Amino acid sequence: MYKLRRLKLDDLELRVQWMNDPRVYETMHFVPPITLEKTQDWFRNNVGNDTRMDFVIEEDGVVCAMDGLTGIDPKLRKGESYTIVDPNYKGKGIGTRTLFLKSIYAFEIGILNKIWAFIDADNIASIKMCERIGYKVEGILRQEVVRESGLIDRYYMGCLEDDLKKDAFAYEVINDEIILC
Repeated sequence: MYKLRRLKLDDLELRVQWMNDPRVYETMHFVPPITLEKTQDWFRNNVGNDTRMDFVIEEDGVVCAMDGLTGIDPKLRKGESYTIVDPNYKGKGIGTRTLFLKSIYAFEIGILNKIWAFIDADNIASIKMCERIGYKVEGILRQEVVRESGLIDRYYMGCLEDDLKKDAFAYEVINDEIILC
């Protein structure tokens, strides 16, 4: 069983560990080293920040992913998605479940009408993950990202509430939590 909950101070040590792993930061566009102290400061500074929501996904009580919505615009009712999967469990469908849970949460509790994300063109797994549950490529930013091999494209992917394939997973909304059955 997968459960989405809000990020807590106790989760930050694991978050820092994952963010300093090259299997994570190579596609996330932040520069390590990430420190626990700065991450704790970031967390405290964002308590009550209405322009972001940060979550943890647990599988049977074990944290397997962290994700969230940033740049939430209440007027446009949209926000940018990010997902960090435990690097030891990549490729096992956890990212898809995580993105689905977050999308259901944002749409079901009525916060957002649209979720979007930038995905590097060489991140095929993330593109397929998004498409699997209803996200669509809305635009391509050509030669937008630097790689060792040169410049690559970046996709702008979006999902409206009506686009989301709500039957992709069985789920329950219980108060402020979303649970995959």
